[in-house]
Amino acid sequence: MNSSASYPASLSFFFKACPDKDPLKAGSIGIGCTIDKKVTAIVSQNKQTQVFFNGQPISFPTVLSVTTALTDKPLLIKIKSDLPLGFGFGISAASALSTTCAINKLLKLNKTNKELTEISHVAEITNKTGLGSVATAVTGGFLLKTKPGLPVEATHFPFAGKKLYAVIVKGLATPKILKNAKRLSFINQAAGEALEKTKRRDNLTLADILDLSLDFAKKSNLLENKAAALLISKIKKAGGHATISMLGQVVISDRLVDSDKQYRKETLIITDRTNMSICHCEARRSTSRGNPCLAGRQVGRDCFAPLAMTSKYSQ
Repeated sequence: MNSSASYPASLSFFFKACPDKDPLKAGSIGIGCTIDKKVTAIVSQNKQTQVFFNGQPISFPTVLSVTTALTDKPLLIKIKSDLPLGFGFGISAASALSTTCAINKLLKLNKTNKELTEISHVAEITNKTGLGSVATAVTGGFLLKTKPGLPVEATHFPFAGKKLYAVIVKGLATPKILKNAKRLSFINQAAGEALEKTKRRDNLTLADILDLSLDFAKKSNLLENKAAALLISKIKKAGGHATISMLGQVVISDRLVDSDKQYRKETLIITDRTNMSICHCEARRSTSRGNPCLAGRQVGRDCFAPLAMTSKYSQ
């Protein structure tokens, strides 16, 4: 017998790291979104705990952390992802969330969405594989997070359904960046400028955010790869807008241009918060509040999704 669960991948456009002794209060503020690519965890009982990512055995500390937080039983965890791990697509967060939900269902632990989200967020913070991607994934949509950690406080942008194009040039080790105090200082300084510009401007468009993100990437020294920088220049010359994934050397743009055939390309669609489920679980039937794997967006004590807020941003 097995149980499966899925969560969306996500993007970050700029972020400010906000450390705290309490991991539930630690995280980031900034702009990010969920996309139509997903991560699915399939969990079953096993003789020993093993984790596979797209069919390959993997050492995945964040997934192991959420597993041990929930049970001491050995499990086989098979993670299937539409996008690669370690390229700035929020795959670690989605893997952690999917795994917690699938384990919860398999072992009938009756944990709430709130508890599962907290476990996943703490695992990300502790293992330094992310800061705010769990919060983005459980909220959904295109959002400006205004408070780090949990619960989520955010304002949404009306960009659902819009397409972005990704050219996957190279990955970037998230823990390496998040463990480097000097690099985080540059990141936070650049993020502070981006946040101030966001506050000063009404009617921000998706193109504006891509431009702010690129400025952030340059000032924080996160744009490291020459091939990615050249491709961004090419897109801008063609009238488009582009940046890189955070954290990765993946070009994210609003325009398709010819690029080296060696690089994988993906079309990404920004998803809406009303269209994402807190937890897509196998064999879910009940729609009662007590069901920890409730399909559909749930707002209440068991969920960290923020209430709708009036947006002044344009499409």
